Amino acid sequence: HKCLQLLEKTAKGAEIKLTGTLKQCEGCGMAAAKQKSVNKVTNHKAQEVGEKIYIDAAGPFNETIGGNKFIFGAVDEKSRYGWFNFAARKSAMEKFVKEVILELKTKGKTVKFVRCDNAGENKEPLKKLCLEHGVELEFTPPGTPQMNGIIERRLAILIQRGNAMMLSSGINEETRKVLWAESVNTANVLENNTVSSVQKISAHEALT
Repeated sequence: HKCLQLLEKTAKGAEIKLTGTLKQCEGCGMAAAKQKSVNKVTNHKAQEVGEKIYIDAAGPFNETIGGNKFIFGAVDEKSRYGWFNFAARKSAMEKFVKEVILELKTKGKTVKFVRCDNAGENKEPLKKLCLEHGVELEFTPPGTPQMNGIIERRLAILIQRGNAMMLSSGINEETRKVLWAESVNTANVLENNTVSSVQKISAHEALT
């Protein structure tokens, strides 16, 4: 569900020959919605992969088969690699962010900055977590989603693509309501493994 130009770049990098004709996806058309343009404004631009991550949460949505209602997302500013997980409660955000920080550490990457919105109930736990790991926590001002635009846009894209996948598959509405997390996760795996408008290689390759 990506555009032809980016698919061609990805295939070229992976030495894959594309065949056939890319047809317009009815599911993408049905799932499409106008999204407000956001500026990725920041005072510090990451120079290294893993240096700065943007985090956010969305929900509650319909409860999945696994009992999840919330999406947690994190995107690395430099590579655009994304991590996404799901939980029954929004308070699980701290655990998710900790896992991302530790995963990057095992890859030899040091997180120096974490940017998020006001975070609500997660504000104090995130402060404590970042203090423990020597990370500077940046909170965006209220009413300025553009200040956290990298993750805001990624969430919107993945939800839209997940909907497109399910609509294209022909599964009924009741099934879509409990499988949305699987479709969003699949969309993120595909996003990590294809090139983007800001990367000549996939996010997965950039991270590793």
